[in-house]
Amino acid sequence: MFGIFNIYKPKGITSRDCVDHFQKLFWPLKVGHAGTLDPIAEGVLLIAVGQAVRLMEVLHELPKSYRGTFWFNRRSESADTETEMELLPHLEIPSRERLESVLPEFTGRIFQRPPIYSAIRVEGVRAYDLARKGRTVEVPEREVSIHQIKLVQYIDDRFTIDVECDGGTYIRSLGRDIARVCGSDAVMSALIRTGVGRCRVEDAIALEKVETKADAEPHLINPVALLPRNRVILSDQEVKLMRNGVYLTIYDERIVQNEENPTNVSEEMIAVDLEGKLRSIMTRREGLQWGGSKNFDP
Repeated sequence: MFGIFNIYKPKGITSRDCVDHFQKLFWPLKVGHAGTLDPIAEGVLLIAVGQAVRLMEVLHELPKSYRGTFWFNRRSESADTETEMELLPHLEIPSRERLESVLPEFTGRIFQRPPIYSAIRVEGVRAYDLARKGRTVEVPEREVSIHQIKLVQYIDDRFTIDVECDGGTYIRSLGRDIARVCGSDAVMSALIRTGVGRCRVEDAIALEKVETKADAEPHLINPVALLPRNRVILSDQEVKLMRNGVYLTIYDERIVQNEENPTNVSEEMIAVDLEGKLRSIMTRREGLQWGGSKNFDP
């Protein structure tokens, strides 16, 4: 078993709970997930099985899309409704026009500070673990990339936005910061991850429908379809040489450009065999010489 599942994580459970569910089905194979969703959140969660867990770093690069709903004039340490909220009645709720006018300020490369209740490591420890112990936590700002923000609903003191962004973006921090620029504050009351790369929420499998290994297997996705890398097709002999540590001479004409990102990493690509199975993440060594940095036996 080697591949990825597009799972719909329901609200009220952790991403780790989803991994544990699949671990029971596919033991003793390794199982992992790409991109944590908090208990308050639902939607697309990529579950990797077998050697596919070694692709986590690459899968984290995939662009993501979200729909988040926020509550004006409220504040919490987690920037959502998971921790105690403080009402801020003295603040004025901004108009729809004001809200829409500031959204362009949050597209492109921006800096944001994740909430103290986050999985960010501070001095080697998860920030939320420190916060739950009552420790003072200073989470550093980080640069993230926001491709698009669209206001989809504004009713009374709540607004909903659709966001397309790169991995590592905290949507609850984004909504909070948008509200603050408008002269208010906000907490996130709901979040749906609507897509990760090519995996869309409408195609995700409901976790409760995967009760057996047989339920899951028809939905296994070949990782090749998801990875944001150029690719090369290797002969059986080339696969054997690569697995033995031999560098391969690969001319640029053989490299198939990734359609969704034709300018992606030029020093790294994926190698597939004649059956289309992933056999390696290859790294350019020198000139036309390429070697396998992560090899797979699907």
